Amino acid sequence: MRIPLIALISLSAICVPLSALPAVSPYMAVTGGLAVTAETDYDSFITVPATSASASVQAGLVIGDGLWSAMIQGGQSYQASTAFTTEWYRYRGFYSLNLAAGPRLRFRYLDAYLLGGGMLARYDLSFSYFFFPYLEPGYCLPIINLGDHFTIELGLAAPVYLRADSFSAGLRAVATVSYNEDKTQFLWAGKNR
Repeated sequence: MRIPLIALISLSAICVPLSALPAVSPYMAVTGGLAVTAETDYDSFITVPATSASASVQAGLVIGDGLWSAMIQGGQSYQASTAFTTEWYRYRGFYSLNLAAGPRLRFRYLDAYLLGGGMLARYDLSFSYFFFPYLEPGYCLPIINLGDHFTIELGLAAPVYLRADSFSAGLRAVATVSYNEDKTQFLWAGKNR
C-alpha cells in the first residue's frame, strides 16, 4: 500500500508545470573593505576601536524574480589583525565560514538585501574556534551583461559581527557575477529588467 502512495506523490510532483516554480539565480561574490573592532565587555582602557582589512568569497542563490525575493548565501571570510590602538592593543584576526539567508527587495535601479546568519571562526595562529551571529545589509546595482545569461553587479555591504567579546562592523565593496534565466535589461537603457 505504501508504494502506490509514493508513486502518486511522485507523479503529482512531475505534473506541476516548471513555470510554477520560482526563478532561481545562482551567484558568486567577492568583497573587500575595512572593518572597525572594539571590545564590548571590558571597562578598562581597551575600548578604543581599531581598523583592519576584511574580505570574503561567497556563493549563493536568489530565489524569486519579483519585487521581493529570498537569498541564501555561504562562503569564507577573513578579517585581518587590526592596527595597534593608541594603548598598543591589537585585536586578533580570524578566518571564518559563514551561512546566511534573508530578503531581497528590488527597487527601480538597485536591489537591497538584509542577510542574517552565523559564522564559525578561528583566530589566527590558534586552534581557538568560536561561533557568532552576524547581520549584513547591502545593495547591488547591475552594471553589464556577459552574454545572454550572466550579469555583473557592483554594490556595498555593511557586515556587523555580533561577537561576545568584541564588536566588529565594516564597509565592503561587492562584485557579483550572477546567472539569470532571462537576459537582464538595464532600466537606465530605457528597457524593463
